Amino acid sequence: MFYMFPVLLLSMLGVVRTRKINIMLVAWAFLAGATASATDFVGAVIFQVFPLPLQLMIGTNAGTCQMVWLWWVLPAELRRDPAFRWRLLFACMAFAMSMGVFAYGFLLLNAVLARARPLLQIALTVVYLVGKLMYERFGIFLSKRLGADIMPSLIYIGSVSYEMNLCVALAGGVHPGAFAMLLGIDAVENIFHLVSIVRNPSPKAQQFIMAHTLLREFVELLVPAQFLLLLTVLRHIRPRYNDLVCSLSDEAFRSLQLALAMDVAVEAVVCLLVQVVLLYKGLTPLTLLRGILALHCHEFLAVHSALVCYYLWSQHSHMSMDLSWTFAWLQSESAIWECGLQWRSEH
Repeated sequence: MFYMFPVLLLSMLGVVRTRKINIMLVAWAFLAGATASATDFVGAVIFQVFPLPLQLMIGTNAGTCQMVWLWWVLPAELRRDPAFRWRLLFACMAFAMSMGVFAYGFLLLNAVLARARPLLQIALTVVYLVGKLMYERFGIFLSKRLGADIMPSLIYIGSVSYEMNLCVALAGGVHPGAFAMLLGIDAVENIFHLVSIVRNPSPKAQQFIMAHTLLREFVELLVPAQFLLLLTVLRHIRPRYNDLVCSLSDEAFRSLQLALAMDVAVEAVVCLLVQVVLLYKGLTPLTLLRGILALHCHEFLAVHSALVCYYLWSQHSHMSMDLSWTFAWLQSESAIWECGLQWRSEH
C-alpha cells in the first residue's frame, strides 16, 4: 500500500526513476509497511488490547512518517537546489491534503451518514461536494507551482477516493435519496465540463478540460464496477470479517448489488454521451484517454491498488475502524464480537 507514496512523489517532482531509485523505492515501501505493522503490534502489547482502536489509521500514519527517508533517495544535485526544495514542500502539501480529505475526513463523514436520518443524509451530501471542490481547487493551486503534469495524478487520486467513499456510503446504508443526489451532482458537473469544452475557443484549454473530464468518467465507471465485483466475492468468502456485507440479509445484499449496478449503468450512459458529443465536435477523446492512461499507468496502478486496500481494510474487523467511537471491546471485557466492526455487550 505504501508504494504509492514514493511513486507519486517522484512523479510530481519530475524525477526520472533509474534502476537504483526503483530498488530503493521498493525497499522504502517494505520499511514503511514494517513500521506500520510494528507500531500496531507494540501499541497492542503496551495497552494489552486487540484489536487496537483505529489500528488502520495509526499504522498508516506511522508508515507515512518514514517519508523523511525519501529525501536521500533523490539525486544529490536536486537536493542542493533551493527551487527543488520548494517543489518538494508543495508535493508534501498535496499528500497531506489528499490524506486529510479522503483517508480521514470522508471516512468520518461515512460514519456520520450511516447513523443520520434521511433528511440529514441528503444535507450532508453537500459536505462531500465541498470537500471534493476544495481538493480540486488546491490541485489547481499546486499545478501552478509544480506544473500541469501533476494534474492527472491528483485527479486520479481524488476521483478514485471520492467514488470509493460513495460506494462505501451506499453499502453502509445511506438513504437512496442522498445517493441519487450525489449521482445527480456528478452528472451536472460532467455537463458543466462538457459545455466548457464546447464553448472554450482555446485548444489548450479544451485539451485540459477534456483530459480532466475523461479521466473522471473512466474512474466513475471503473470503481463502482470493481466495488460490485469485490463485494460479491467478499459475500461468498469469509463475509463475517467485512463490516459492509456481514450483517446483510440476502434480500438487502441483492438490493445493494442492484444499486451499484444502476450506478454503473448511469455512468456508462453518461460516459457514452460525453464521447458522442466530443466526437461530433471533431475531438478525439478516446485517443487522449489512451495516451493519459499509457503515460501515467505506473502511478495509476500504484494509487488504485493502495486506495482499494485502504478502503476495504477500513471495513475489516481486525482494523478496528469503529468510527462510532464506542469501542465496545474496551468498555467491557465481556463484549462479544458479532461480525465486522459490530460488537455486543453482555451488560
